[in-house]
Amino acid sequence: NGDGLLVVGRTLYVVQNQLNRVAVVELDPSGTSGEVVEHLTSPEFQVPTTVDAYANSLFLPNARFGTTPTPDTTYQVTRIDR
Repeated sequence: NGDGLLVVGRTLYVVQNQLNRVAVVELDPSGTSGEVVEHLTSPEFQVPTTVDAYANSLFLPNARFGTTPTPDTTYQVTRIDR
């Protein structure tokens, strides 16, 4: 379920959209392999699809794939600590 990917230094963040979580992968010095060291989540996730970072935070837009869109459907970006 890997969707959005973000590399910050030697850390790879993998948005696992349908699992509503972000896998944190510590990469080896060459960046060619790594190990999952943590999973981040939030009760506000509603199928996050991509990710960006600012300071010590990650920002993930919620796609809300399980919600039928209407003109009044709202969408939001969720902020979590990284």
